[in-house]
Amino acid sequence: ESTAVLESLAIVLTDVGRHDEALNLWRRFVELAPNDSRAHFNLGTALGFSNQVGQAESHLKLATQLDPDFSSAFFRLGRAQSYLGRFDDALLSFRAALALNPNEPMVLHAAARLLASHPDPGKRRAGEALELASRALRQLPKPDAMSLSTLATAQAATGGFELAVTTAMLALSRVAPDERSLEPRIRRQVDLYGQGRIEVARAAGSKRFVA
Repeated sequence: ESTAVLESLAIVLTDVGRHDEALNLWRRFVELAPNDSRAHFNLGTALGFSNQVGQAESHLKLATQLDPDFSSAFFRLGRAQSYLGRFDDALLSFRAALALNPNEPMVLHAAARLLASHPDPGKRRAGEALELASRALRQLPKPDAMSLSTLATAQAATGGFELAVTTAMLALSRVAPDERSLEPRIRRQVDLYGQGRIEVARAAGSKRFVA
């Protein structure tokens, strides 16, 4: 039984949305290669697709232990920890990912949003959030909806609500056809900032995990 064949089949199944079947193959991959960091990373990602986030976290954490330079594993570990409401752990994971890959936009977005919206006001770092959100923008040829939404989050956290409303409205105008799921969140940003309120991070509860 070849791990290369298992990996190829699992990737194809994932690409066509057959996540449960792919998950079974990734489990078998890990059985055959228990010390392979990418095997645990892929299994953790597949578990996330299946909304088994607690198990996903375990395998993603193991991936980072097996390969301490695995930036993507630290990022997805942070996403899982955020989903579970373990925000301090998530920040540590995002910081580890940034130390390895300081200009990765998705990591910059995630870290900036959490620093701006941590449920413990004493752990918010609005200035750092604004710096990270601005750095994410600089990585793009043109600001997109996600990057502008993140910037608005950071602006609001610094108290710049009027500017945050303007930025969030611009984000709405940049939502691409395949990004329509962003619209409700950005409209909520506009409403909150117009009231002089910031977003506060919450555990995801019943929401589906997005790896």
